[in-house]
Amino acid sequence: MKDQRLVAMRTANMYRTHPQAKYGFTCATCGEAMCLFPSGQRILRENPGIELCCEVCFDQIPGPKEYSIPEEVFQETIESFDFTKRKQ
Repeated sequence: MKDQRLVAMRTANMYRTHPQAKYGFTCATCGEAMCLFPSGQRILRENPGIELCCEVCFDQIPGPKEYSIPEEVFQETIESFDFTKRKQ
């Protein structure tokens, strides 16, 4: 699909992590390091070649934006996240 991007947080801007997060990804626009939570990893597996975009670059794209994540992918991530452990 045209203009689809997988938007993820820059590693430097993360205030919370996930035990199954994977590092080593980079934004296709600015080259900043990014981290993917399990939901992003699944979307990347199911959509090879999708462009990775950090949240900063995505915010700078002009015009209206649509956000979409399959409900089952979102739910998997929420259920696997331990919200009792917060980064201090």
